[in-house]
Amino acid sequence: MFLTEIRRHIQAGPCAERDKYLAYIKPKIEEIVGQDYRVCLWLLYDKADQEPSKMDIPLIAQYELKLMHDHLKRVCKFRDIVLRFVPVQIKQYTTARPPKAAA
Repeated sequence: MFLTEIRRHIQAGPCAERDKYLAYIKPKIEEIVGQDYRVCLWLLYDKADQEPSKMDIPLIAQYELKLMHDHLKRVCKFRDIVLRFVPVQIKQYTTARPPKAAA
């Protein structure tokens, strides 16, 4: 299902190289060979703050990232796993409600 959505997104895009991407991203999970891929793990942070480093991540999160890295490398056999910090703008979304009527 996930690969189908990715392939559909690429097919609908304006990229002139989409046929190369579609040939590279196999339609069936069984056809994917981990050694052919590099995985990027994106950690989002508030762009109003300074970019964090690996050492700024809480200890338990570092441990979970290590476990994920080991799984991706040893079990899934991906060629490389890259950790990237991605700045995002934090938005506060609220629901507008009409004021309560005075009694």
